[in-house]
Amino acid sequence: MLLMSSSDNFSYKQQARRVARQRQRRPLVRKLQLAGLVIFVLFHFWLGWLLSASGMLAEGKLAAREAMIKTSLQLGMTLERVYVDGLVHLKTEDVLKHLPSPMPEENAIPLYGVDPYALKAKLETLGWVKHATIERQLPDALHVIIEERQPAAIWQFQGKLKVVDESGIVIEDKKLGAFADLPIIVGEDAHRHVQQVMTIFSVAEVLYPRVAAAVRVGDRRWNIKLVNGTMVKLPEVKPEEAWKNFAQLTEKEGALVEYSNAEIDLRMKDRIYFNVPGLSAGELTTR
Repeated sequence: MLLMSSSDNFSYKQQARRVARQRQRRPLVRKLQLAGLVIFVLFHFWLGWLLSASGMLAEGKLAAREAMIKTSLQLGMTLERVYVDGLVHLKTEDVLKHLPSPMPEENAIPLYGVDPYALKAKLETLGWVKHATIERQLPDALHVIIEERQPAAIWQFQGKLKVVDESGIVIEDKKLGAFADLPIIVGEDAHRHVQQVMTIFSVAEVLYPRVAAAVRVGDRRWNIKLVNGTMVKLPEVKPEEAWKNFAQLTEKEGALVEYSNAEIDLRMKDRIYFNVPGLSAGELTTR
């Protein structure tokens, strides 16, 4: 983003062309640029301190920034390189398309005309981006550091599948094949309770291979659907404890989870009710 004043008759385009001609007179020009860079950095810090100390920060901010942009361009401090680090799932081009690109010298972008805060806000609207850091690297580079969100579950609602992180924020709704190992959660508000599902499954990992999905019921509790069609009803309070007890019971009564399309109710603390198609309903005590 370039910050320019309509009242300033200075031509950035003409100045950029002048810089291009100057760069042809290297290496002497380059040495002078480096000396000017040191002076510019010191001037930058001094100006910020002066404005803050004098109470002119609000009034002088715009003029000071325009002066820095102009001076940086005169010193040849233009955007020539962009580095992106921290990517895991995102591709570099996915980030670069939201950033200013290095231009030919005649249309060069002043490095101090790039607003890091605006770019940070823009990048953090992307689903995968949890946090973005934008740094100017003098004299001619922009360094972008991305912290990606971690995929935690696949949220299913109204026939659509979306990858969400542990906070329930949607980070991807395409190319979901790479996330087949994530748990599936179903329901309008299921994505708001990802952490609870992760806790439930973590206390009984032996059962996880049997799980097809966790279904949110009435924004109160969970039903766990197994891959064989059996539905396990968890209580509203301490569902992870009920799931853990159920896992321990299956080690003794393994046949219970082997039945297809059965219904197993864990909502009572001291007993389990079950209904198996073709068999009589029954109960087991857990004491």
